[in-house]
Amino acid sequence: MPEQDVYRTQGRARMRFDYKGSLCVLTFCIAYAVSVLVVLPPNLMNGELVVSSYSKAFSLPKTILCIMVVFLLKYILSCTVNREGTVSYYALRVLFFLYEIPVVLSYGLFAHDNFLTFWIAEIVYWVLICVVCGLFGKIRSIRIGSRTLDETGKGVRFVLLGIVLCGLVLSIRKVGGFSFSMEFLRGVYEARAYYKENTSDVITFFKTALGAFLCPCMIVFYCIRKRPVATCGAVLIQMCFFFLAKDKIYLFLIPLSLLVGILGYKLVLFFNGFLHAGYLLYGIALIATTFGFMQNMIYTVLTRRVMVVPSYFSYVYYDYFTKNPPIWWRQDTFLIDKFFTQPYPRYIPLQISHVYFNDLEGNPNAGMFAEAISRCGYFGVLIYPVIFCLMLRLMDKFYARAEKEVRVMMGICLALIVSNDVITSTMFVVVYAMVLLGSVYFNKRDAEEKYESLR
Repeated sequence: MPEQDVYRTQGRARMRFDYKGSLCVLTFCIAYAVSVLVVLPPNLMNGELVVSSYSKAFSLPKTILCIMVVFLLKYILSCTVNREGTVSYYALRVLFFLYEIPVVLSYGLFAHDNFLTFWIAEIVYWVLICVVCGLFGKIRSIRIGSRTLDETGKGVRFVLLGIVLCGLVLSIRKVGGFSFSMEFLRGVYEARAYYKENTSDVITFFKTALGAFLCPCMIVFYCIRKRPVATCGAVLIQMCFFFLAKDKIYLFLIPLSLLVGILGYKLVLFFNGFLHAGYLLYGIALIATTFGFMQNMIYTVLTRRVMVVPSYFSYVYYDYFTKNPPIWWRQDTFLIDKFFTQPYPRYIPLQISHVYFNDLEGNPNAGMFAEAISRCGYFGVLIYPVIFCLMLRLMDKFYARAEKEVRVMMGICLALIVSNDVITSTMFVVVYAMVLLGSVYFNKRDAEEKYESLR
């Protein structure tokens, strides 16, 4: 069956109501609401906030409305972004789980000034992302000749792994040594600050591109090929990134990438089923936290940091930049900020920290909606979905010849990063360009033929 006919058939199949998947999503929504109300501490940080705090104000009618909106947005996503197998397909579904659902449910759980307008603007922003991404998915005029390292180049891949590993070992010894790095989660923020002070921007670019994107995909790449030595080498490299920079996401991506690699093509064929199972299992785990089971691990480390805090920071940015002028790309924007004076006395995250958190939260990044509002105000709600979807479309094109397991992992990594980062910053633009070039490592000439034959 031709590719476009396969996608069209899949799109029609998704129009039918998925009772099992909807039940899993409903379970997660209810569990998330209950755990937020029961487990969430009164303050964001371990101290008093100056202006704002978690103002928990549960409303059953609002929560029911929020759950209805979640199902509506889920339906819009399934109707617009239905080209299964692309990076954007996986990235947007993970973003919906980790980012959009907590933001939508927050209207029924919290009460702040301007919260209703924030809620509506954010929903419009997400709908525009789905619609624009769906329109871009129909454009086939973009042609990118993807170069590959095929089977004759597997020795080159192994040499590259060795070079990266040796470079990381030398970098760790230069920055602080393994004794300093082996403390794991102790003194994370102090170690991270020390690393930034003693590392150049070029090293940081390579570290982010490899540790946040490419190395997890390498683990998947070698795991599905059943090459244990290369898989262990990629895992060791990812561990070294954590030892070097102490970013917890590098540690979290190791078991996640191993899971994707072990599940392999089963995950590709039944991605939505696995995702819905994730909704259900996570919901059950959240209910368990309300009874004191593994609160520090499940709720404090994962749910609060990955879901609650970004949604709250999005509101904080909205509240600040609806009362103050946007920066219009004059700060922390690739190339453009060099031609303008800084609009605020502090770097924007530090300004937010100073005004709202009494400088207790040093770098409250929020990404996605917060970036759109801070850069362009309400105009950003219209323009940033186009920028974001263009970025996704390029990723789809460059990784078109990679195995679909690699695309799943790339979508997950992209979702985790963009929910807390600024996609127009110099750091992200340079890292994104490096990730696009890194597609050469994973692309194979026979990838599409191999997997189409398994349908």
